[in-house]
Amino acid sequence: MQDKKYFILLFPAIAIFLFLFFFLPENKRGYAGIVPTIFLAIYYTSNLIERKKREK
Repeated sequence: MQDKKYFILLFPAIAIFLFLFFFLPENKRGYAGIVPTIFLAIYYTSNLIERKKREK
């Protein structure tokens, strides 16, 4: 289940990152780096919530 969730979130994150990286002006390309951070935050938060539900 963990791998499935990872790949479901990973492909859109890569697509959004590449879109932002290539279409943002050069001085704003750093904002594309926010996408991997958000991806990891969502992934680890969902894992934590799922783990806590299993413990109950």
